[in-house]
Amino acid sequence: MLLLLTLVVFLLFSVLPTDPARLTCGKACTPEIIEANRHRLGLDLPVWQQYLQFLQRLLTGDLGRSFVFNMPVGTLIAQKLPATLELTLIAVFFASGIGIPLGVLSAVKQYSLLDAIPTFLAIFLAAAAAVARIGDALWPDGDGGA
Repeated sequence: MLLLLTLVVFLLFSVLPTDPARLTCGKACTPEIIEANRHRLGLDLPVWQQYLQFLQRLLTGDLGRSFVFNMPVGTLIAQKLPATLELTLIAVFFASGIGIPLGVLSAVKQYSLLDAIPTFLAIFLAAAAAVARIGDALWPDGDGGA
């Protein structure tokens, strides 16, 4: 299942309209620099070979380099992991503290207004969070696609 997931994600990234070779050269892009970056990144290989190289690096723990921070992705993850875990624990604490009592109340007062309001809020907040994450993924610079 994980192998299928890596394949789907890899294929989705391979069809994106952005060119990583162009992104890595900054403002001084020339066709020669772009071509050199494509070769350095292995983007001049067929997609199936790129995927096999990706899997090989993944299995050896090489997650690649960040285009944004120009450092190994594994190092970035290690740096950000403590803050991520702290935020996760706080979120689980608050979600449990609010969700469990509201869930019990909804179960006890089934089909009443005290059931409908928390259900509506849960669905609305989940949908809003999903839309926000999709927006962040599509427009990471925050301009809303403008």
